[in-house]
Amino acid sequence: MKTMSVRLGALSLLAVMLLESCGGRTMGAGTVPSNAGSTVPSAMNLKPKSISPALIAAPPMAKTPPQSVSVMTSLRRPSSDVTPVGFTQLSGAGVFVTASPDGSIWVLSTQGGGADKPIYHYVNGTWTNIPGAAMRLAVGPDNSLWAVNSSGGIYRYQNGAWSTIAGGASDIGVGADGSVYVISSIAGGQYGNGIWRYTNGAWSQLPGAGIRVVASWDAGSYNYNVAAGGFYVINAQLSIFYYNPQLGFTQIPGAATELAPTTYGGLFALGVPAGSNGNPIYYNNLETGTWTQQAGAAVSIATNSSSVYVIGGGGGIYRAPVIPAGGPMSWTATRHQNYVAIAYSNGGNPPYNIGIFSPGQTTASATISYANCCIWQIAFDPQGNLLAATQNQGVQIWAPGNTGAPTRTLSAQGGFSLATDPQSDIAIGGYNSGPNVVVYLGGVATAKVTVPGAPAFQGLALSPSGELATATANGGVQTYPRGSTTSNRTIAVNLLAGGGSNSAELAYDGLGNLAVGGFTQNTIGIYAPGATSPAYSVTMSSAPKSLAFDNANRLLVGTASGVSIFAAGSSTLAGTLANQDPVALGVGPQGDVAIAGWVTPSSVYQANGNSVTLNGLPSAEWAAVSP
Repeated sequence: MKTMSVRLGALSLLAVMLLESCGGRTMGAGTVPSNAGSTVPSAMNLKPKSISPALIAAPPMAKTPPQSVSVMTSLRRPSSDVTPVGFTQLSGAGVFVTASPDGSIWVLSTQGGGADKPIYHYVNGTWTNIPGAAMRLAVGPDNSLWAVNSSGGIYRYQNGAWSTIAGGASDIGVGADGSVYVISSIAGGQYGNGIWRYTNGAWSQLPGAGIRVVASWDAGSYNYNVAAGGFYVINAQLSIFYYNPQLGFTQIPGAATELAPTTYGGLFALGVPAGSNGNPIYYNNLETGTWTQQAGAAVSIATNSSSVYVIGGGGGIYRAPVIPAGGPMSWTATRHQNYVAIAYSNGGNPPYNIGIFSPGQTTASATISYANCCIWQIAFDPQGNLLAATQNQGVQIWAPGNTGAPTRTLSAQGGFSLATDPQSDIAIGGYNSGPNVVVYLGGVATAKVTVPGAPAFQGLALSPSGELATATANGGVQTYPRGSTTSNRTIAVNLLAGGGSNSAELAYDGLGNLAVGGFTQNTIGIYAPGATSPAYSVTMSSAPKSLAFDNANRLLVGTASGVSIFAAGSSTLAGTLANQDPVALGVGPQGDVAIAGWVTPSSVYQANGNSVTLNGLPSAEWAAVSP
């Protein structure tokens, strides 16, 4: 397997040590002592006496008064040492951090004197105080927040409200499948307290004991029997273990106080001994099993697919991109999340190529070459398969890792426009291939629904619930409930272009709101579910070339002058991305934005603030980001 090391931003976490050292002094090198033996202690394979959290009542989440957000809007001093080395300090001060898959973070602030601290959510540069207080946090795959307080209560925060789940916990982690793992707060034994799993509303005790638990979201397989679906445990002796659901526990050499696995074969740890600025930071390349000390120290650490977040001993909050060193990572069946695909051509002529880039890289991991005419639009389905709409050969599909002949083809319909949704439905159509749009429900060739439509580029969209929006031959837009051939509304807009093509550009947000724009007019209307009149509109200085919504339901509009970002549900401009020819936009589930540039280089703006320019892709036409 390919050896992978890691670098953090332009340098490393050296900035944290420099930032929070006292009087210029830095702490001495820490160690990760090797407590590991070849045999897992027998007690780690047993279930210590423990009480199910279901049998322990927890009080409702504390209704703390609103906290002053001002404590989170200024930088914790000093900050000047960070800027030159490319490490980003965020505003605010905290004692604990956890990261969401959507790119946001949740922090327990330094406010208050008790064990339970106020909770803050950081989204796109803005802090929001969340009612309640906790001592440990974790985030689920649906971006919901889970919390444990000093009374042992287990809580879930979703859609602005807390739910009380159970009691008797001291730590918590959530897996990629939504399973919740907790360490009991009831005394166990020499290795720690019992481990419990909560799934489908039921609790079950697992083997082993510990004081810390964190689930792995990595789909790969590595040393120490690390494989998909397991979790890491630190026991009371600070030894590190991985629990493989099929094989049980394996000990990982070293000792740690906190762990933060990456989604691509890595494990961050806060080692021992602690110094005045926190614990030393280490990275384990799980493909080689090698620990490497990172400069700096921290008291809390968390990761998502592209960033590592740490909190230093002085409370400062820092972020750095996790970019594998040594070149791009392979595009494989187990490693394909957050990859970017850019389709480009020879001035609009065959052959067409699709370059596939691993996170943060400017050199393609893989290239797919398509000799026929033509690839008109690309997308990724929820499984990470790459889809391409072709003129006459239908939907061509490549599974992750395949760069040869398509893995399979949906041949009934070709077209200019392509869309997919969380149910793996695939819609394709285009006036060049007849007056129809075909929807393959679940991506299955035989589960086919055909409706009239005449979409040109970007003229199809599927909502999260599977509603289809398609441009029509008369210049309007029609929508269809999932699986239906009967339209449930007609949006009477005049977007007809010349040559028999409809120039509509369509995009749904995560709430089912539909944005309708076009090559021939500057105003974009946003329609609530079921509505035929816009809830609001956005007017640009020039006609849009591309539309998309990001993971925060913000509208992105590409025009000749760049990409404008509008606040969710609003016509208020929230930001811009520089690119002079954004002919197509691709947005990932964490908020990464890929821009295809026809005459200018293509770009990728990552949710962690890192951006890269993809040179050498002539006549780039389409962009997509893999979930």
